[in-house]
Amino acid sequence: HRNPYPITQVQIRLAQVGSFALTSPHFHFPILLLDSMTPSSQADFVKIGVASICLAYIVKNLIRDVFEYQQRQQRNASSSSKNDAPDSLNSTFTDTYMRNRSVVDRETTTEDSSNSSIVDDGSSAQQQQFRQQRRCEVLVHNIAHTDLILSMESPSVVQSDGDVLLCRPRFSAFSSFSKRVFDVLSRKTTKKGLAQFPVYDRKENQVKLSTPRTLRYIPVGFKDFGSIPMTEEDVHNVRIRGGDAKILGHETKGLKISAVLFPLLSFLVPKWLHSLEENGCNEDTKKVIILVSGVGTPRNYSHEIKGNSTEYCSKLMEMFIKYLYPDITVVRVHSQSCNIFRYDENISFVKSHLLPKIQGYRDSLTRNRPYPDDVNYLESEIEDRNNYFDPDLANFFRVSISFADGSPARTHAIQSCLRSFRPTYFHIWALKTLWHDGKVCYDDVEMFSFSEIDTSPAVDVNLLKRSERESNDIRLIVEEMLKFKIEYLESALNPRSDIKKFWLRKSQKPVLSVLLVQTDNGN
Repeated sequence: HRNPYPITQVQIRLAQVGSFALTSPHFHFPILLLDSMTPSSQADFVKIGVASICLAYIVKNLIRDVFEYQQRQQRNASSSSKNDAPDSLNSTFTDTYMRNRSVVDRETTTEDSSNSSIVDDGSSAQQQQFRQQRRCEVLVHNIAHTDLILSMESPSVVQSDGDVLLCRPRFSAFSSFSKRVFDVLSRKTTKKGLAQFPVYDRKENQVKLSTPRTLRYIPVGFKDFGSIPMTEEDVHNVRIRGGDAKILGHETKGLKISAVLFPLLSFLVPKWLHSLEENGCNEDTKKVIILVSGVGTPRNYSHEIKGNSTEYCSKLMEMFIKYLYPDITVVRVHSQSCNIFRYDENISFVKSHLLPKIQGYRDSLTRNRPYPDDVNYLESEIEDRNNYFDPDLANFFRVSISFADGSPARTHAIQSCLRSFRPTYFHIWALKTLWHDGKVCYDDVEMFSFSEIDTSPAVDVNLLKRSERESNDIRLIVEEMLKFKIEYLESALNPRSDIKKFWLRKSQKPVLSVLLVQTDNGN
């Protein structure tokens, strides 16, 4: 009969075994069928004994597969399903299983010690290591001048709730304004509040924003940290929003900086965290945001070279992230001597500065060591060589890249050097929604997987030059792979083949591989 309760609650009395089947709505397991019998001879007791050993083996595998299934569910469950009430079967199954797990572990451990030749003892150790597997998520954001907006206040303008006067520092004055705001916010005595803006929706194929049913606000930056006065020179070094310039007119005296806003980061981070929840991440997941800043050579040589630097903007953004999300680790990477407009310099910078940062977190995860930002990172040299890892590293270490604004050379260099991580892309296609409308819209961010955005074209083997050694090797491997594919298909389609029935019974995903070996003599 179909048993809706977990296998840990099934009590089997061998003296009264009837037609019994192990089934589950979630799993597919071998079915054990025993005819009704009344033990009357020694042979009957032998049959029941053999059946009980087989049943114990099935129960052992069932417990292991249930545990692995629960782990996969946690990784793949969406946030929407978390908010919904689970059905009674899943709820009873999960709660009862976790409640009785310790009892089952003790029982199976005792059984393993007496039946080590039948049940694999290594599976329980694998499960324990699998349960302790860590996860790490990394978001790389390249900072540009569109990442910062300043809000002003004027004594000659009466501002009601929701009315703001916005401006943006000009190219060569960006660093000085960022530094002045950072110096004020970094003081211990400075009290700061959060500047909040409303969130609107954007209907499909429409540029105009629509008012949602329930209007809510999200923090976009800092305010109430004390006004920073602006001189006449400062007014000339900022670009005031068109409508606000008409409101101010020529009355620019007494202008003060009242708030600093991060129009892209404010909704990029929530969007990224929402995607992590959809992929089963929890509070134990290591979350890292890498902020990449830099400086470019100005076209006007009379301007200061470092005047357009985004270094202090990255410090402000780090302060904002830590203020709202204390559990997120922020890593700042700045290119002081690299010109962000030169492609070769960007490639060198990404390989020597940005890539090692990401590799450090990846290596710490795979070696089961403390992360680079941990206090005992340098002191710990112990590696857990018995740690159990999923064969697919992408399940536990993922990299995401934000496509917003910035130098094309810097953006493409980051994308090219991080291609081996098969990153997820967050494309911010509307950069100035807050600037023009004074509103925030989550629909301004589009998320794409690596397979969706990767446009590397395939190479026709027939177009390869026959004279080059590398081309000949590639052609040889392709020909061998085609032969291997035909051989596999002929074997897999054979009704007597056990490839799909046994070897691919779980993944159902064949992977063919051809290895080309070159000996010392060049053959």
